[in-house]
Amino acid sequence: MKLNISGRVFDTDDIYEISIRENQKEVFITTNEDFYRIKYRSERDIEDVIYWKKLSDITTQDIHNAIYTLIILCEFFINSKTQCLECPLFKNNQCLLNTIPNNWR
Repeated sequence: MKLNISGRVFDTDDIYEISIRENQKEVFITTNEDFYRIKYRSERDIEDVIYWKKLSDITTQDIHNAIYTLIILCEFFINSKTQCLECPLFKNNQCLLNTIPNNWR
């Protein structure tokens, strides 16, 4: 993933650590090769970093809970096949989530 930080583009594969100092309006980036200190003016300049940090905080438990909630909604609250026709997970008259074994979800 590419992060745009105040006009500078970084590849997340090269990033070792990112920290945001809101009181100083700076982002500190440590890569495999160097260290960067980038000033920003508004949160819009660093919205990629904020989004990336939120994604990196997602745990497998969060993913399991989301899938479980989706399965409950699909199985118990959506009973008509016509409601599932537009869903990208509904293929060949069945939901793809139901084909995944429980211990893999």
